Amino acid sequence: MSMVEQKTYEDGTSKKCEYLWPTNYIAVGGVENKYLFNKWITSIIFSALILVCDIGLAIFGFFLFSGGSDSNHVPVK
Repeated sequence: MSMVEQKTYEDGTSKKCEYLWPTNYIAVGGVENKYLFNKWITSIIFSALILVCDIGLAIFGFFLFSGGSDSNHVPVK
């Protein structure tokens, strides 16, 4: 299967066009890089979301336990 097709133009000349895909290109697996790209983007987005949640959890925990002197808690010995 050749990726370069010969096209005939209206003026009778025929030139090779290197930017057209054959009609069955997608059927033979020409989009596997798209699926790989989608997997990478999905994992990067979920990783960024988890990172933001972890930072928020750390900040919340810091503020929760930072005011130790004004509370009525008795430390366990």
